[in-house]
Amino acid sequence: MKNIVRLFFLILFVYCTFLFIESDFFIVKNIQIEGNYNLVKDDIVKKLDNIKGDSLFYINASRLEGIIEDDIRVESAKISRKFPDTIKIKIEERKPIAIVYSNGNYFYVDEGLNLFALYKEIKDTGVPIINIPKEDEIEEFKIMLKTLRDTQFYNTISEIYKGDKMYILTLLDGTNVYIDKNVSLKKYNIAYKIYVDESVNKDIEYIDLRFKDIIVK
Repeated sequence: MKNIVRLFFLILFVYCTFLFIESDFFIVKNIQIEGNYNLVKDDIVKKLDNIKGDSLFYINASRLEGIIEDDIRVESAKISRKFPDTIKIKIEERKPIAIVYSNGNYFYVDEGLNLFALYKEIKDTGVPIINIPKEDEIEEFKIMLKTLRDTQFYNTISEIYKGDKMYILTLLDGTNVYIDKNVSLKKYNIAYKIYVDESVNKDIEYIDLRFKDIIVK
């Protein structure tokens, strides 16, 4: 008899739980998007609009994150539930660090040099145009770029391209800076101070950072 009573209450509990989960109180009505999402907000809303009306308990967060991260513009996505009726999506888009020319269009690239957005999709970023070197030189270029991005020089660069045994940074005022992948952050900072001081009194043709001493002409 006791077992029958236990079974009855177990069935009752399961039934009540089912009714609770299926209740309209937990139907998805809102989708909140947070983080860095300027490029993809409208597209994400369109992709996920069909989950409205589903139970919050049945949402497969991992699957939805995968759908969002399939967009090349998205670095990462995180889905969470906000009871009783809201899905929260935290988006991190890829951050543009430069512009490259490819197949007749200008594209933004991220730190890994991945093309992810057309030039017209992002406005006023102030990033340089880069000419990506040959395939076998890409890794060296990334090493150089990683250090360079932490310098004060970066915001003053108009273009970056590969020269003969060096990289050339053309600054906004036309000054060329000759570098290689071995230039340290400390040396960049010293050179930038020299550049600022020297450019007050004269036009600088180039600054060469490839050797032990910094050469300014």
